Amino acid sequence: MEDKERNKIWVCDMACPQQANIAAKRNKKVTKYRQLLFELRDRGPGYDIKIVPVVIGALDGGIKEVLLDLGSLFSEWL
Repeated sequence: MEDKERNKIWVCDMACPQQANIAAKRNKKVTKYRQLLFELRDRGPGYDIKIVPVVIGALDGGIKEVLLDLGSLFSEWL
């Protein structure tokens, strides 16, 4: 998502792994998008860019982290 008026970009990606793989999948998402983060910063100087990994386990695990990530995302957006 891009907000040109506030110079903000959010990169969101969702996954639904097995319960035991929640932390590993979350770390993988952040690592995967780190290079994109650097490229976006180079192309859009002055933009605040944030990666939001939405990782919910198959049995509802990881909900606290998702709520924190999405809460921070929407509080910045509003």
